[in-house]
Amino acid sequence: MMNQKGRSWWIWVLLIIFLLIMKSAIHHSVYNDITGEVIREDYYENELQRQQGEDYYQQSMEEELQRQSEQEQYENQLKEQQRKVYKEGLRRQQEQQSQKSPTCSSGWKCKDSNTKAYQHSDCFWSNLNGCEYGCTVGECNPAPCSASYLNEKNVLVIGCNKNISTKIVRPIGLT
Repeated sequence: MMNQKGRSWWIWVLLIIFLLIMKSAIHHSVYNDITGEVIREDYYENELQRQQGEDYYQQSMEEELQRQSEQEQYENQLKEQQRKVYKEGLRRQQEQQSQKSPTCSSGWKCKDSNTKAYQHSDCFWSNLNGCEYGCTVGECNPAPCSASYLNEKNVLVIGCNKNISTKIVRPIGLT
């Protein structure tokens, strides 16, 4: 009988030792040895907060990159729209300038090297006159004259000029 009692006593001792070891292992895995606080709850809460913080940071960075990308796209679209408006304004301005009737100073002018004409302020030409000897500064050129000729008083006139004071005159008998 002693054998059974001795055996049962050893079983109880081993069972108590096993329970103490398990309690100690559970205690060390659940409680902080220094502070005595529960480790698992804090660990899981801290791990959850850390993971949430990382997720929030990553999500914030992705949102910021998305905002920057959208801002760049908006700025590029705005620049393109401004460029189109500018080009359209230039085109309209050029179109308006080409549609405006030109303005000219009115007066007698040489239309070409052999035509004298009156030019109106709308650049229309009228009173076209042909110039036999060419046109200069709105006047027909005079006919060229011979180097010398006899005038009505039998005086040899050398050169030609309408202005009498500048005529060179020599009597026929002098050479």
